[in-house]
Amino acid sequence: MVRLPKFGGLDFAKRVDNSAFEMLVLKEGVLLHSGEKVWPHTDYKIVIGDMVNIQIEEKMNLIGADATGVGDAVLELFPRTMQHVIRPIKFTQQRKLDMIDVVQALFNNDLLKLHPKYSEILSDEILEQERIKSDAGNLLYRHPPGFHDDRFWALACACEVAAPYVYGRPTPTIAVAERERGNNFDLKEF
Repeated sequence: MVRLPKFGGLDFAKRVDNSAFEMLVLKEGVLLHSGEKVWPHTDYKIVIGDMVNIQIEEKMNLIGADATGVGDAVLELFPRTMQHVIRPIKFTQQRKLDMIDVVQALFNNDLLKLHPKYSEILSDEILEQERIKSDAGNLLYRHPPGFHDDRFWALACACEVAAPYVYGRPTPTIAVAERERGNNFDLKEF
């Protein structure tokens, strides 16, 4: 059995926002949104523990993770056995704009498909992003007060690490034995 490449995105938050994880599967050149997990105001050690279990189950090729602010310290909590799949992403304003461009390009070229089960909430988070111009004339994105964008940024992190595989990098394949899935992660097949 050939295993399809899988990619994750992880956005850390605890007090105001939630930590969120989104997973994409690369199938026939298209990224299929295949699962998510949201941790509302949860201790980071629990988030890391859940992510270790998800990785054991899903064997993702890469996980893009927010390394801005608290994210940088939280990434140190991952065990060494997972360090090879984690790709820290520093969220600068320019990097955020670049990541939004990647998500838009994938959508516009029909290379990213949201799973119907998750698409309503995720689409809302995408549409709620406000585009504003700063006093210095810079283009900025943010979400309105009282709204969340955790899933959106987790998706953007997953797209960031998956895009090179979509746009030409050879697709890695390995064979793995099937095993029964646990109840830790909400995964839906297309």
